[in-house]
Amino acid sequence: MATVRYEVFTKNGTYKDNTGAEKNRWFKMGVCFQNDKGQLSIKIDGTPVGWDGWMSLMEPKPKDGSKPAVSVSNIDDDIPF
Repeated sequence: MATVRYEVFTKNGTYKDNTGAEKNRWFKMGVCFQNDKGQLSIKIDGTPVGWDGWMSLMEPKPKDGSKPAVSVSNIDDDIPF
């Protein structure tokens, strides 16, 4: 089964936070999967206007801060209802 290994982002400008510090604005372009043979594949869902061609792969962050990243291979087959 394929597992999401990375999320694909590109820098899409900058902004200033509440303290006035300049921060990078990131656009999520898609995801990078790893198959059972260890091969990586990238699925691009979108690109920003004026994209310069550079992408960054970042490890997925847990949605609620406590669970591991979602993986197609660790989905439980038991239906709870």
